[in-house]
Amino acid sequence: MKKQITYIEEYVNINGIKQYFLHYPCNSEWVILFLHGGPGQSESLFQYAVRPAENFCSFVYYDQRGAGKTNLKNKSLSSEVTMASLLADLSETICYIKGKYHTEKIILLGHSWGSVLGTTYVKMHPHDVCGYIGMGQVISMFRGERLAYERLDEFIKTANIEKDINTYASFDGYPFYLTTINFTKEVLRFRRLQKKYGMVGITGSIGKQVKIILKSPVFRFSDIIPMLNFSALNKHLMDYLIEYDIYDDQVYEIPIFYLCGREDWQVPSTLAAEYFKQIQAPIKALFWIENAGHLTDIDNPSAYNEALKKIVEILKQGIKDESDCE
Repeated sequence: MKKQITYIEEYVNINGIKQYFLHYPCNSEWVILFLHGGPGQSESLFQYAVRPAENFCSFVYYDQRGAGKTNLKNKSLSSEVTMASLLADLSETICYIKGKYHTEKIILLGHSWGSVLGTTYVKMHPHDVCGYIGMGQVISMFRGERLAYERLDEFIKTANIEKDINTYASFDGYPFYLTTINFTKEVLRFRRLQKKYGMVGITGSIGKQVKIILKSPVFRFSDIIPMLNFSALNKHLMDYLIEYDIYDDQVYEIPIFYLCGREDWQVPSTLAAEYFKQIQAPIKALFWIENAGHLTDIDNPSAYNEALKKIVEILKQGIKDESDCE
């Protein structure tokens, strides 16, 4: 018999608006706070599918301003969805979680865009959390997209499909011709070609993602609405993302952990691993997740949860583990 998953949904007044929270609590003083990607793309509907068989800490997810159920509740304007507002939201959220769970032992986990938000936050407020986990970690938008472009070239040449060769040729100079005006359109167009060649992971196809979403216990058909207009609403965050580059900023005051999908070429894990080697932090560890792409947790839930469990143990014991963890 399948184990019943205990979860709690709620809306909490954070920084002037009602924000959606999804809790998977357990009897532990450790809490992982998940920051979803996008920007503007909620991941709460996927979380039931990646819950661990063994509860080793509590998990909390929230839909950021301008995303998912939070946006449905508030109908935010694009002018209200800025990096400054999301950082302020995150600060209040951390305070709320500490009070709700009666603990100071909060770990941030940022996925994709969430890794930009999370890394920026821990640089500004290093003592608000006990550690940071980057998954699909963004290091530099331009460096990452260029690596993906060069890798796609290898697939295109091997397949030798004329239509794809012509489509790839239309990206000549990518990503250096991107601007704040054409950024979203061109990146999404590039992603479609990447997906055809399996560069975003096992669960990269829309069909597979839809199947997972429709089975989610917290799914409502109204959740489809914010999926359709996230791009325009999160324009200011897209503008921030296009300029993002931490490649030469390598010093952290708190423990840093990376989860890297071995097959992730949407946000290339090779770049994250290269950067990680240069990181200076009190504790650090990188975990390679095999048979996984950009949706690392969904592609390989067991390896994902095993890595998280080990991270919690490392933090409990204060182990300085600077080697790659396989």
